Amino acid sequence: MIEQNLGVLLNMRGNHVAAEARYSSSLGSFDGANDDEAVSWVLNNIGMLYTKLGHYQRAIETLERGLAIAKARGDAVVESILTLNLAEVWVAVGKLDLAEHACRVSFESASTRGDHLTVAGALKCRARIERERGAFDASIATLRIAIFEAEGLEDRLLQAEMLREFGQTSRALGNPEEARLAWREAAESFEDVGARHEAAEINALLASLPS
Repeated sequence: MIEQNLGVLLNMRGNHVAAEARYSSSLGSFDGANDDEAVSWVLNNIGMLYTKLGHYQRAIETLERGLAIAKARGDAVVESILTLNLAEVWVAVGKLDLAEHACRVSFESASTRGDHLTVAGALKCRARIERERGAFDASIATLRIAIFEAEGLEDRLLQAEMLREFGQTSRALGNPEEARLAWREAAESFEDVGARHEAAEINALLASLPS
C-alpha cells in the first residue's frame, strides 16, 4: 500500500516515470498476495496515469482489466470509478457515444448508492462530453450541478478539475473573464493539493487569455 500511495504522490507532483514504477511495484505485490481489491485500485491509478500521458490504448487495456476484476468481485464502488475513468479515455480519443454510455452507467450506479463524489465526477464527465459536442450552454449547466453535488465533500482535486472544465467551456463560449476566474481558482486548488503539473498547465492556460 505504501508503494501505491507514493505513486499517487509522485503522479500529482508530475514525476510520472517514478509514479509508474511505484505503481508497478505495488501491482506486483498485490498480484502475488492475490489481493484482487487492491489490484483493481492500482490498475485504476495506472490507467489514469496512462490517460494523463496520452497513452490511450494502454489506459483502456489497464482500466478494462481492473473493471473485469471489480465486476467479478461484485465491487460496485470500484466498478463505478473504473467505468467513469474509462469514459474519460473515450472522450479523449473522440469516441463520445462510448464515453456517454460509460458515464451514464457510472452515474446511475453511484446515484443508487448515494455516492455523491462519483456522481459529481460523472456529471463533470458529462459536461465535457457536451462541450466536445459543441453544446456549451448545456455543459455549463451540467457543471453547475456537478459543483453543487460536490459541495461539502472537501475533495479539492475534483473541485479543481471541475473549475478547469468550467474555464474551458467559458472560453469556448467567448467569456474569457469567467474562464480567468475559474482557472485562477482551479490553479490555487491544484497547488493546495500538491498537483503541481496540473497547476502549471492551468497557469499556461491563464497566460493564453487576452489581457
